[in-house]
Amino acid sequence: MDDAEFTRQIRSAWTLLNADLKLGRAIICNVSLDVDTEFRKVALAPESSYAQIYKVGLTRSAYNILLRDYSFFQFSWESDHSWRMAYLPNPWITGVADASRIVTQWEALEEMGELTHEEASDLIDELPYRGAVPPIRFDYSRSGYREIGHPAAHFHVGRDTDNRWPCALLLGPTAFAMMIARLYYSDQWRPLSSFETAGVVDCFDIRFAQVIQASGSVPEFTDTEQRMLHLGRNMVPIERVVDHEPQHRRRPRR
Repeated sequence: MDDAEFTRQIRSAWTLLNADLKLGRAIICNVSLDVDTEFRKVALAPESSYAQIYKVGLTRSAYNILLRDYSFFQFSWESDHSWRMAYLPNPWITGVADASRIVTQWEALEEMGELTHEEASDLIDELPYRGAVPPIRFDYSRSGYREIGHPAAHFHVGRDTDNRWPCALLLGPTAFAMMIARLYYSDQWRPLSSFETAGVVDCFDIRFAQVIQASGSVPEFTDTEQRMLHLGRNMVPIERVVDHEPQHRRRPRR
């Protein structure tokens, strides 16, 4: 993936998150994100808590896209053979329905002048730490590849540096944003899926499948690695997928 395509996909991800799913709060960088040395220092320090990492990223605006719940996305491209994408959820709000509703109410009061910005921020700071949703990162590095030992493309779920989930696909910002939205923002996703809601014409699950099918394959992926557990396309026979789809579409979510 070249720089121009990576940039196009960042902007596509913003359109998806903001215009379609109504999740967007702000986009401050619609090209590859430069490395913020202070954020990197804190993120790599073994003694740093996730709360510290998240707060440094938020306060330094070390992100491309900020969501309504103050979670954010980072998209960084280095070369055709190396890029990084990360989703950092808000550990006080994301995945906690009650907290999300309370924050929405406080922000409405702030807009009406009933609360100052400082008062609303103080109230948010007092919410209990939940950590309901893990940070997710996708790395692709051809130079870092070692067969079995270090997949060229892989996911990190959580913060363990050895927690690498091999991926056989060269995912970009659009696929990454859709994956996160589908997994962690189902209230916004489901109304746009014909598998969940009757009468949907432009199904987001079908769109997601099309984006995944259009993604390139990782060249550095051996036959041995293909036989092991990994994230990729067509992990089950394609006939079962085609068969299965109409059954779901005939059973809309109630």
